[in-house]
Amino acid sequence: MGQVTAQAHLFVTLGGLFLLGLATEVIGRHIKLPRVTLLLLMGVALGPMGLTLIVPKQDVWLLAAADAALLMVGFLLGSKFTPATLDRYGRQVMGFSIAEVVITVMVVGVGLHLLGVPTEIALLLSGIATATAPAATIDVVRESKAEGPFSDTLLGIVAVDDALGLMVFSLLVSVVAAMGGDGGFIQPLLISVWEIAGGLLLGGFAGVALGQGMERCDTHEGSLVITFGGIALAGGIAFSLGVSFLLTAMSMGAVLVNVGKRSADAVRHVEKLIWPFMILLFVFGGASMQLEGLAVIGWVGAAYISLRILSRFLGGWVGGWWTDANPVMTRWMGMALMPQAGVALGMALIASQRFPHLEALLMPVVIGSTVIFELIGPLMTRRALEKAGEVGRGEERDSKELPKRKRRTAQASQGSTTKRKLGDQRK
Repeated sequence: MGQVTAQAHLFVTLGGLFLLGLATEVIGRHIKLPRVTLLLLMGVALGPMGLTLIVPKQDVWLLAAADAALLMVGFLLGSKFTPATLDRYGRQVMGFSIAEVVITVMVVGVGLHLLGVPTEIALLLSGIATATAPAATIDVVRESKAEGPFSDTLLGIVAVDDALGLMVFSLLVSVVAAMGGDGGFIQPLLISVWEIAGGLLLGGFAGVALGQGMERCDTHEGSLVITFGGIALAGGIAFSLGVSFLLTAMSMGAVLVNVGKRSADAVRHVEKLIWPFMILLFVFGGASMQLEGLAVIGWVGAAYISLRILSRFLGGWVGGWWTDANPVMTRWMGMALMPQAGVALGMALIASQRFPHLEALLMPVVIGSTVIFELIGPLMTRRALEKAGEVGRGEERDSKELPKRKRRTAQASQGSTTKRKLGDQRK
């Protein structure tokens, strides 16, 4: 009986969340709010802070679905690094990414230090501030049907700057360890190198293997299974080896689109099936929010939030100046990079485990600020895309290409019919 109850709970929860996710998308179109923000709020309402219909610590299947969504997000971000995109936007992506990370560390770190925050906390928060939320960013771009140089560059930056931010954060953890005199400079640095390099290498091998498998498959169903089987297998190996599963998925997608002849099929499969998993990801994120962190965030948290917002804008301006980007991209790229979520919390947990005496101040600031950035970040990303004039461009392109595709399909069908008639006449 207990098993039946558990199964009923699982399927009722799944069905209810999918339908509620569809409802939030419809509502979002009318009130002009990103569906990410609405799904997060729905998760808060259904989680421990609301109706307690979802309990993240008990509903472990929801965590697995959220990780699956992040794997697909990473794969899609990596797939943006096509040869054509790298040739056209590669310099700007790297320029903006480096500028955002460096400026964020400097502004947040120095600003907090000047305000009287302990140096160790200021350094750690400056590293955590570099993290963005790739899932929220890519979903806002997809929902807005945004397309163009700004959107392509934004998605490239989101894929790169988390890797750069993780490297910088690891260096700062090593610096704080050395300041404490515990001789722990090398160990966190080696762990970070393994997490990053291991993820990139694993993803590279997985991308090549997936490309080979796709070429040997001649059915739609087979390519679909190979795509999701390959992504799931790579993610599982990444978890078991202790390397970054997000970087694994990103490098897998990047390698596939550069070496695989049928990479477009794999990308289409993921694009078509990712949305149900994204619903579960954002609802889980909302249910996991610890809103009590807002009550104890204090002036340090307010300063951190203000300095991070300032650093994002400054980083965008510096990156635009450095790469000779157009004025629109220079002005609004920083705003588009405001979302912050799980990567930042992961960094904070690492720092808290490494320095338990700093946890009491560090965790409330990161938790409280992450709640704010998760809710307002997608709004700011959507606004930046609107300012760049790229919202709806993908829909316009599809509407123009649809008649062409229909004509090509009709012509192909007519050609095959003619061939059959000729064959019948010869017989």
